[in-house]
Amino acid sequence: IGKIILFDTIILTLLVIGTRLATVLHEILGHGLMSIIYGGKFNGFYITYFGGGFAYTEGGESFLSIFGGILLNLLLACITLGIIVMLRKRLSASLYAVLLVFFGINSIGGLEYAVTSSYYRYGDAFYAEKIIGHIGIFWFPAMILIAAMAFVFLKLYADFISGYFGREGPFSRILYTVITLGVSLAVYGVLLYVVPEPLAQADARPEYKKEVIKFLCES
Repeated sequence: IGKIILFDTIILTLLVIGTRLATVLHEILGHGLMSIIYGGKFNGFYITYFGGGFAYTEGGESFLSIFGGILLNLLLACITLGIIVMLRKRLSASLYAVLLVFFGINSIGGLEYAVTSSYYRYGDAFYAEKIIGHIGIFWFPAMILIAAMAFVFLKLYADFISGYFGREGPFSRILYTVITLGVSLAVYGVLLYVVPEPLAQADARPEYKKEVIKFLCES
């Protein structure tokens, strides 16, 4: 039990640090740098303890300056996955865990933001769709990709904990995935809920509801 609690604590710590790092890179490189490249200004950024972030930019509005944050997260996911696959047998358990969690954050997290933003018409994906003139084109393909990335992530994670805890068999892999990753994600979700912070994915649904009500009232 002590080993599991320690492992859960490590995974939770990696989730907090990994999501903050992914958010910082999302805002600075994905939005800020792209705005500068397209002739705008980057005046800084803000990130929350457990939620999202915001880049303060002026001008330079383009598809890449808006959608660049999500694209950067997906690029980081591909790079991280490539390192895991190529150097899998040479990585230490701790470094493997760091890379694996960072892969999951950038791949599943980035795609989930694309889905909610496009579907509920609020956030980066929706504003990028407005630039190219095709509203709602990202959410369905992003959902397909989420399923694929989740499968890859869970397969790698199950293989990792199977070796780490010395447990073989499908039941043991599922059980240890739930009591490690599942518990850590649940605790992170509680932290996200109890600390009131802005998060585009959470704000998207109520904002969409407001727009629908507004449209119905005007009709």
